[in-house]
Amino acid sequence: EYDQYLRQLEEEGEIPENEEIVRPTPGFVVKIKSDVGSKLFVNICGTSKVPRPSQGPRPAGEAMDSTGSQGDGASTGAFWSIPYIHTSMRMDQDKDKKPCHVYDILFNLDTIKLCESQGPRFKALVIQTALESIEENGKVKLKNGEGKYDFQIMTKMTYKGQVVR
Repeated sequence: EYDQYLRQLEEEGEIPENEEIVRPTPGFVVKIKSDVGSKLFVNICGTSKVPRPSQGPRPAGEAMDSTGSQGDGASTGAFWSIPYIHTSMRMDQDKDKKPCHVYDILFNLDTIKLCESQGPRFKALVIQTALESIEENGKVKLKNGEGKYDFQIMTKMTYKGQVVR
């Protein structure tokens, strides 16, 4: 239904000039609960519309983050820049037909590939980046009482909901 609506807007030239429709490539899904117990699913997706990730020296004056968000090279001074697009929240249902919130965080396709090839620390960095984005842009708290993200990677899902094609 939503896909048909978007296609109609495209065909009729109704997409605003400063906007475009980005169709994500599924990557993997993270499940987490907010501080008030709401269940959230985060689709970590890929698209060529987002700049590629880059690694370089830590910017001058940049302190090392104690949470490890600087990636695998944190102890050696390496610094990752991982651009993304954050979408608005949408409602869906979990497997028990209970309401849940879903966000898409779109990274460059190379970022998604690096999640597998660089190992679990890089993947954790990408997940942390996505969750921080949701907290900042979605105005929702996701860290538990210990100040950590308690999430689960949904190993049998690549995308929650219907991908717009």
